[in-house]
Amino acid sequence: MSIDRVTGSALAALVVAAAVAGCGGSKSQTTSKMLTNTTPAALASVSGGTITIGRSSDISSLDPQELNIGEDYQTQEALYGSLVRPSVDGKSIEGDLASSWTFEEPTLTYTFKLRPHLRFSNGSPITPADIAYSIERVAKGMEYAPMFAAISSITSPVENEIKVKLSRYSNLVLPALSFGFVVPKNLDGQKPTTFFKNPVTSGEFALASWEPNVQMVLKPNPYYSGSGHVSPSEIVFRIFPDETARLNALQAGNIQFDEYVSDEQAPALPGDELLQSSPRADLVELVTNNGSAPFNTKSNREAAALAIDRPLLLKTIWNGAGVPAQGLLPPGLQDSHGTPTGGEAWEYNPSMARALLHGTHPTVILLASYERGVDSRLVDVLQRQLEQAGFHVTVDVRDFASAVTQLLSSKFSLFLTPDDAFLPTVGEPMTTYVTVGAATAHWNAPAAIGYLQKFSLAKTLAQRREEGVQFERWAHSEWLINPLGNPYIYLGVSKQLQGLVVQPFGTYRMGTLQLQK
Repeated sequence: MSIDRVTGSALAALVVAAAVAGCGGSKSQTTSKMLTNTTPAALASVSGGTITIGRSSDISSLDPQELNIGEDYQTQEALYGSLVRPSVDGKSIEGDLASSWTFEEPTLTYTFKLRPHLRFSNGSPITPADIAYSIERVAKGMEYAPMFAAISSITSPVENEIKVKLSRYSNLVLPALSFGFVVPKNLDGQKPTTFFKNPVTSGEFALASWEPNVQMVLKPNPYYSGSGHVSPSEIVFRIFPDETARLNALQAGNIQFDEYVSDEQAPALPGDELLQSSPRADLVELVTNNGSAPFNTKSNREAAALAIDRPLLLKTIWNGAGVPAQGLLPPGLQDSHGTPTGGEAWEYNPSMARALLHGTHPTVILLASYERGVDSRLVDVLQRQLEQAGFHVTVDVRDFASAVTQLLSSKFSLFLTPDDAFLPTVGEPMTTYVTVGAATAHWNAPAAIGYLQKFSLAKTLAQRREEGVQFERWAHSEWLINPLGNPYIYLGVSKQLQGLVVQPFGTYRMGTLQLQK
């Protein structure tokens, strides 16, 4: 679940075995001067220089096996290379450490041609053994195991070439290799807790220093020979949990980029310093804990879903900047099927919600952490709507780490969270629903895996979209989760900053950033 992307070990064996078996700113802010997904072309000479970025929270890990939050992915993508990566426009996959590749369907084999002279940040060569080890290590992670499950072997029969053989066709493998961040084989003999405090990297940047929850500094990797071009001489991440302090730092010129400007804060910035990420391949969701009362009862789950007025949330909370959620698979990805209109659509019917509860007034705890698209106004409105339907709602707002601890232990009734996609396929969010949803929200894991497997076998866009519809209809019929909206996200950018391009799933290329002199 992206920003709130977490893992659950209890389901790992089931998921892997089954997969292998094949089973707002105000609307007035949206002007012609507002930037959309990219900063304008430089009007003056530019330099790399030091670019300081304000973040709402620090990363949780530099270990590619642990992609827990959006900040983790953004940072790891800059530090580690992979065979392939999402294209800048977020619509396809392009080479990174691999210059090209082919797929032979009769033998189910990908062949990747490696770029010459690949080296880690310490100058040592990147070998095929390092790449194979890294992919296999990430594939053992709990959340993304189903995306890698079709891989039967990784070999290098020819110098500077990697062959990835599949046991069955799967459209999930190629995008999954974007998560195959390359580290030295066996972590150079170190334990993960030691190695990832100051890792040897294979991507555009290397770690210069890190003071957790205060500041992280990245320097260009002098040995990087992947597909990127690194412009900044230094990237500095400063942690500002308080959004007002972060915005003030941008306005004072102490940072050049604010990774998240809340809808409430957006009007404080002029249009040419406010970047709108549109379309967004993410959702804001209300997760129900289907393993304990009251949501272990299907009718109570249905009542909660029917109590939510999604168009009203978009209009009053996100100021019309986005679309109401009508499905679980986010728009902005090429195999999203668009706004559902059939049995998978999520409707608003408070009178039916009250009837389903039969006057029982179940007590629930609404757990939230204020992150992208989630703020106090949204919590207040949701609490009111649920209570109008007959629920008794207690709100529990926590810092992100504490909220995730509650989620992992299934000690929650409702969890309000943004959910980002990181890859240009809805197969990735489907995978997290299968793993994270089953482990923490008690979905029917075998059924969920079955829908993911059918999606992975689809060879055409039309087939993938149809399998997505079938998955959504099943999730809707069981009322497994409550999608709320697909709001646009605002980022604050200094007029000095050039070269910022934001992908639909919220990440950006650090190596392209520049400053006007």
